[in-house]
Amino acid sequence: MTPEDVRQVATDAGRASTLKTLELLGIDVEQPREMPADMLWRRPARLGSTALNRLAKRTVITIAISAVLWILWEGIKAKLWLHG
Repeated sequence: MTPEDVRQVATDAGRASTLKTLELLGIDVEQPREMPADMLWRRPARLGSTALNRLAKRTVITIAISAVLWILWEGIKAKLWLHG
């Protein structure tokens, strides 16, 4: 094989690998002009998903803290009721 043949094989392999990666990421490689629109849609979707995840975590933490405080309050009330 000549150096030009090796270069062509490497170029073809790199192109095929890149196209496969883009397809796995959900990018339509047959319509490259649509890619910016796809990316503009994906960013807000990702940010919204991140915000929803953060909200869910905060909600769970709030519920857990509220439950602990409620249990403590009920314990204090029960202790005062028995001794009061």
